[in-house]
Order: sequence, then structure tokens, then C-alpha cells
Amino acid sequence: MMEKCLNFLKEYKDESLTKVLIAARDIAEQTEMILKFEPIRARKKKKMFSYENEDNAPTDSEILFRTNVFYPMLDTAINSIETRFMQLSIINDSWNFLYDLNKTNDNLKEACLKLEKILTHDDKCDISGLDLSREIICLQVFKY
Repeated sequence: MMEKCLNFLKEYKDESLTKVLIAARDIAEQTEMILKFEPIRARKKKKMFSYENEDNAPTDSEILFRTNVFYPMLDTAINSIETRFMQLSIINDSWNFLYDLNKTNDNLKEACLKLEKILTHDDKCDISGLDLSREIICLQVFKY
């Protein structure tokens, strides 16, 4: 689901602003609002030295909206979803064996030892993989 959301945002960014503007115009017409990008006055900066280059900033309001609002907003959403998706996938890789306890005892033992290795820091471990696998095997008796 997270991958689909991420792919949607990337495709949405690639499709550009045209679909968004069309949808916004439709909504503006329904609510009887005026949808118009106000023209922006070209700013001129006084040059102190003759070798300074002129600042040719875009003066089109739509281009400014695209570069200052639309793309940064989508980039922020894409980056935060990628970060969260990466964190969730790491957690899922570590703990997913608990969702399927019908595995063989060897596979369960291997997954518990892998989790022990992940939760170990400087020879200090939070859990014992062998004890965890034994407890899960004992609890398999009570499954429905």
C-alpha cells in the first residue's frame, strides 16, 4: 500500500501541474470563484559592480507556483513516505516471523536467532533467540 502511494505521488509529479490546474478551474467554476494567477512585477536589483550578473528570475506566476509550491510540496511528501516506508520494512523484516507461527521448528529457530542478532549491541542482548524459539514452540500447542 505504501509503495502504491509512493508510485502515485511520483507519477503525479511527472504528470505536471496541468491536471491540477484543470481540476482547480472546475472547482472554482462550481464555487463561482475567480481562478487567476496574478502577474508579478519584475524585480530589479541595483548592481554594485559591473561584473555582477543580472538575476533573471521567472516572472510568470504559474512557473513560480510550480517551482516554489507544487514541486517542493510533492518532494516533501515523497521523501517522508520513503523514509517511513524504509523504517517499516526494516521492522517488518525483523518481526514478520511472528505472524506465521506455522513454520517448521528449524525456520522458527533461525528467525529467532536472527532477531537476537538484530537486538544485540556490544555483546549485550535483549532476548535469547533459543529461549524465544522454545517458548513459541511451546505456545504452538494452544493455537486453534
